[in-house]
Amino acid sequence: LEADNLKDLYGRQDPVLLEHIAQILIDMAEGLEHMHAKGYSLDFGVQVSTPMDGLDFGVVLKNFGPDMSYAGYGGEQRVVYETDETGAAHRVARPIYQPFELPSSFQFGVAYAALEDPANQLSFFGTYQSNHHSTDEYRLGTEYSFHNQLFARAGYVVAADVAEKQDYLYTWSAGLGFMLDLGENNMFIDWSYNPNEHFDASQWYTIRFDF
Repeated sequence: LEADNLKDLYGRQDPVLLEHIAQILIDMAEGLEHMHAKGYSLDFGVQVSTPMDGLDFGVVLKNFGPDMSYAGYGGEQRVVYETDETGAAHRVARPIYQPFELPSSFQFGVAYAALEDPANQLSFFGTYQSNHHSTDEYRLGTEYSFHNQLFARAGYVVAADVAEKQDYLYTWSAGLGFMLDLGENNMFIDWSYNPNEHFDASQWYTIRFDF
């Protein structure tokens, strides 16, 4: 059972799938146990501060490397071909695994601090992401900071191919943050909200410390 079919059946609440989902997952896990893949990839990037006050940009290349390939006997099946005689013993059929490319991506981002004073800071961000195995994306974001303690953020992502926009579960997002001064260290509390039209909205709560 292929992964795409599994997701489709689960989304339609297929009764056969729901009844046997545990066994299906066990069978898939047992098959994967005897499979392995090998390969390597590199991520690298650079950040540049421009002579223009408040303007910075960066370039990132992710998952750069040679093709990967699977090996192992997890995909073997015992089959009987139509041309075999009646009662013939099962044969072991082993698939031939083709190499596959890594899902590499290239990102170019720009950040601009439009407002910087002791009380208020306002920044804008933009990123173009070229994906090797999916449509390219444009990401926009902004952050407002009050006395570097209260933060308000918003973001939006859109597909470069207009026809594929409806494939995106998430488009816009928003969030709030608070910085608590603990003396020598700082604690940050962040919340973000990400709605979509098919499921309940996703919310993230994050606590981090600055040592």
